[in-house]
Amino acid sequence: MSTSTNAVQRALLQLHYTIPKELLYETFVNNQNTYRDETISLDERIKNIIIRSRVNVDCDFVGGNLIFIYIGDLFTEYVNPYTAIVRIPKSKTGGKTIISVLSVYNILEVGMATPGAANPFIENNLVLAGNAMMNAMASAPAIISAYLELIGENTVLIRQNTTLTNMNFIRCVLSNDEDMSNLQIRSILQYAKLVELAVKSYIYNFWVVKIGMGFLVGGKELGPFKDVVESYSDAEAQYQDYLVNTWGAVQFMNSNENYVEFIRALVGPMR
Repeated sequence: MSTSTNAVQRALLQLHYTIPKELLYETFVNNQNTYRDETISLDERIKNIIIRSRVNVDCDFVGGNLIFIYIGDLFTEYVNPYTAIVRIPKSKTGGKTIISVLSVYNILEVGMATPGAANPFIENNLVLAGNAMMNAMASAPAIISAYLELIGENTVLIRQNTTLTNMNFIRCVLSNDEDMSNLQIRSILQYAKLVELAVKSYIYNFWVVKIGMGFLVGGKELGPFKDVVESYSDAEAQYQDYLVNTWGAVQFMNSNENYVEFIRALVGPMR
């Protein structure tokens, strides 16, 4: 995948245009106590410290990928007649982790017009196109009255259930993958901005105390180095605001399933 269409690589490239190279190296390379320092590149350090550990985790908190998973072919463990446990293998989630379960749908009650749910037994382009057309015109599908709870990785507890059949789907949210490959190209620049703010926040917190203690490099005052670091003093506040108010909306609209459900809720089904 080219740098221009890879969200993480584009974010790393953007950093080299917005933050002085010397400051990046001093923060993430020269002052990091890691084993075999010479083998880890600057970009890889930023990915480990900022992107994987913070930004992508925060992205999961504010939103993920909405998906409908067919569970009719999975073993259902009944704790009692009204409580069931379903373990969803990662082969059904593309190797991703479920971070939120929302509802259970019964396809029998709405025919083929269940959002995002193709016939699990017939999968070809004609059937998928027909399903998409029916989905666009259909009312909201029937939702089984049940309480859902994640009790383990990809393990769902369904309470007060009375209508589980072999034609049920779970509506849930999946985590983003490590490279944020699920992002559409128009969302990549906003993701890069989120990473930039996170890096600036880290740099400020990393250096502010050292600068206050009169940290010296080669026996000379930091000068412009200090000025740049201090200009990042509000980066954390900007990051938090951008994460919730801007990135949350971008990630919501990035999902086609979210967008379709939002439009259906606004205008209702076609008649």
